[in-house]
Amino acid sequence: MIEPKRRGARRDLYNHLDPDSRLQKIGYDYLADESGAVLEAIPAGRDYFPAHTDDGGLWMADVSAGRRG
Repeated sequence: MIEPKRRGARRDLYNHLDPDSRLQKIGYDYLADESGAVLEAIPAGRDYFPAHTDDGGLWMADVSAGRRG
């Protein structure tokens, strides 16, 4: 996932779905943790294909909205 907001949303969704970390004991916070990350430019010839275009939406459940009956 390229955008930090998408990684954070995925972390939040997984934490919401598995709040007691029963499915993954280490939890899901690492999904949005950038500490220690080493990033570098993608060299010419190794571009994404097709090119990545952010759609501006998160295309996933908004767990902050709560559940409606």
